[in-house]
Amino acid sequence: MSAKTGGAVSLAEQKKCGGKPDECVVYELFLYHLMKDDGELEEIYNKCKSGEQMCGNCKKHAVELISIFLEDLNEKRESAKEKIKDYVDL
Repeated sequence: MSAKTGGAVSLAEQKKCGGKPDECVVYELFLYHLMKDDGELEEIYNKCKSGEQMCGNCKKHAVELISIFLEDLNEKRESAKEKIKDYVDL
């Protein structure tokens, strides 16, 4: 929750002036790694710019998406342990 974002100095300023998703590490994670849905990505971008979306909400959403990714990766690794025997003599 301490990731650098493109948010304003205070919550009030964020709501008034909006954020800067182009300078936000969390938005960058969404853009390049965590989101496949361009519509959802655009919605987050616009809500951030308008001051409707707060950084804490984006961070929580990123944690959820990373958790899903890691669970999926773990399942694939477990599955691969069984399949590796078909390719390598152990």
